[in-house]
Amino acid sequence: MEMENLRENFRAANITTYSDGETVCGYARSDKSWIKDPSGIAWETFHTMNDEAVFGCLGDREDGIESCCTPGGKADCC
Repeated sequence: MEMENLRENFRAANITTYSDGETVCGYARSDKSWIKDPSGIAWETFHTMNDEAVFGCLGDREDGIESCCTPGGKADCC
């Protein structure tokens, strides 16, 4: 619920977001969204729901790119 409130606030302020939705990054299962500030730096908002026993990344996007710890793509960490 809190993440949806944040996303709604971003939409109301006309701030574009990218959402991973529920994903695993590292040892945490989280609901994630990203925004970029005016200088282009990506900022992550997230709500962690669970710890995970295995390090990894889940949650392939519809466009075929594996989301992992960074907005819009796979990171070297995974």
